[in-house]
Amino acid sequence: MAKAYDRVEWQYLRCIMLKLGFKEDWVSLIMKCVERVKFSVRVNGHFSEIFTPTRGIRQGDPIPPYLFLLCAEGLSSLFKFTGPQFLAKGVRVGIHAPWVSYLLFADDCLLFTQATEKGVQRLSEILQTYQLGSGIFFSANCDDQMKQNMKTSTGIFT
Repeated sequence: MAKAYDRVEWQYLRCIMLKLGFKEDWVSLIMKCVERVKFSVRVNGHFSEIFTPTRGIRQGDPIPPYLFLLCAEGLSSLFKFTGPQFLAKGVRVGIHAPWVSYLLFADDCLLFTQATEKGVQRLSEILQTYQLGSGIFFSANCDDQMKQNMKTSTGIFT
C-alpha cells in the first residue's frame, strides 16, 4: 500500500470521516486545517514561490497520524465487511489464537488468505474498490512499462 501521508486524497479523507459518522461541522473544520496549508521550499538558500498542495496531510502536527488511521480504516472495513466471503481465515499463531487476515502498520499492509481462485478474485475486488475510493496511484519513480506490467499482471489497477 503506497498511501503515505503525502498521498492522502482530500476527498477520500472527507468521505471516510462522514461515512464513519463524524458530524459535517467537525469534518469541515478538520478539512479546513488540511486544505488551507501553503508551502515554500528553500533551494540553494532561496525560498521558492508559495504553492498549495492538492492532496496529502502534513507530518509533524499532532492530528495527521489520526487522520491517516481514518484513511486506513477504509481498507480495514473493506476486509472486515466484504472480505470474509472468500478471503478465508488467514493465519494464526496458535490453535486457540484468533485468525488474522490482514495487518496494517503506517503505510504497509500484509494480507493473508488461502491461495484459491475465489480468494484472488475477492482480493482484487476489494483492492479495486479501495483504489477507486482512495485514489491509489503509482509513484513518479515508477516507469510506464512497470506500471503497465503491474496493471496487466494483477488486474487491480485501472
